[in-house]
Amino acid sequence: MFRPTSAPCCHRFNALVSEKAAVSTDLMISEEERLNVSKNLIDLQIENNHVREAAERAEYDQANMIMTLEDELLEIRKQLDETAQAHEAARVEANLAETERRELADECALSLLLHLSCHFCLSRPTRACCGIHVLGCCAWMHVSCL
Repeated sequence: MFRPTSAPCCHRFNALVSEKAAVSTDLMISEEERLNVSKNLIDLQIENNHVREAAERAEYDQANMIMTLEDELLEIRKQLDETAQAHEAARVEANLAETERRELADECALSLLLHLSCHFCLSRPTRACCGIHVLGCCAWMHVSCL
């Protein structure tokens, strides 16, 4: 048998097998890297979704807080208006009560003065009168000049 050509073929075959093994190894490494990149991309997408959900939840909570605070502000303004109206009504009523108190005090002072005048006039032995007639507590009474 003639073998001079078989040696280069074997050598070439071994080189091809070795090259195929290297390509297969490179292909497996490349596939592993692709899978790692895909896994990392999916992990980033999941993390991104969590961040978005947290941001949306925070935005929702803030919107609810704003609405709650606006409602409280409206309620406080309503109470303030009611309080101001009640204060104004109380002020008017206090003014009326003060006016009525002054009128009653004036009437009371006048009644006391009339009472004292009548008492003075009636207690005099001569019962002399200055001629001024005033409606007293009992009937027409003569009020003396004091």
